Amino acid sequence: MPSPVRGRLAVTTGGFAAAFAVLEVVALMAAYGAAAAPRPGIRLAASSAVAGGLLLNGITHLGQALVLRRYTLGVATALLLLPYTVALFRRLMSGGLLGRRGVLAALAGGAGITPPLPMLAHALGRRLRP
Repeated sequence: MPSPVRGRLAVTTGGFAAAFAVLEVVALMAAYGAAAAPRPGIRLAASSAVAGGLLLNGITHLGQALVLRRYTLGVATALLLLPYTVALFRRLMSGGLLGRRGVLAALAGGAGITPPLPMLAHALGRRLRP
């Protein structure tokens, strides 16, 4: 891996923990908002976008492991999150809260937030690290 890329990806355990905590807070806020008001609207859209991002992120981690033919970080979590996100989308669809277009919008929203949110969280983690 080129050294400029490696340097940007380098993170301490404390920095990673801080970044992960930021991501978890965002995910929990979105999930709570949707659970508190389970009806179409901004809360459901935000929660669905987070779920779409988790689904896409899980697929990415599994794809990395398949391409590299070895365990990569995130695969264990992906194996837990993929069934959850699929079940969530099925439940939202069966409950009439999301249709196919809503799922596609959630995946598009997830694709939009997946790259910048972890990068922002890691930048914050580097600043907060002990």
